[in-house]
Amino acid sequence: MSKKLNKNQIERFSRQIILKNIGISGQNKITNSKVLIIGMGGLGCPVAEFLTRSGIGLLGIVDHDRICLSNIHRQSLFNEKDLNKSKVKIAKKKLNKINSLTKIKIFIDETLNRFSNIFAAAGHPNAVFEINFENLIALTSGEINEITE
Repeated sequence: MSKKLNKNQIERFSRQIILKNIGISGQNKITNSKVLIIGMGGLGCPVAEFLTRSGIGLLGIVDHDRICLSNIHRQSLFNEKDLNKSKVKIAKKKLNKINSLTKIKIFIDETLNRFSNIFAAAGHPNAVFEINFENLIALTSGEINEITE
């Protein structure tokens, strides 16, 4: 069931809502949307940030990797204090500070049918193809472990 926007959400997203192609109904669609991002690298980080700032309802993020120094200059959610930490755990903490109403789910192996849109930002040369379970295993280097919070 769809949730309606409250007064704070209307104020928060007012600059989007005033756009002719979005309006209240468009913002309701955004707020009730679910998106899965595979890969929290140079593409996944800004996509996750912008979706969170836009008011997306549920954001799933998949990445088995840890943050290394060579990530910092292009992966906008991470900084030097995050080195050697899980990308998805750090991303979740930072995204929750941006918009506490967006539910962030972190995992590697999960049923993909919970999401209406999947953005493949895995930094893999063959990342732009139909995402299915076998491809998800390949993109995550074969690690099939749910990440517990």
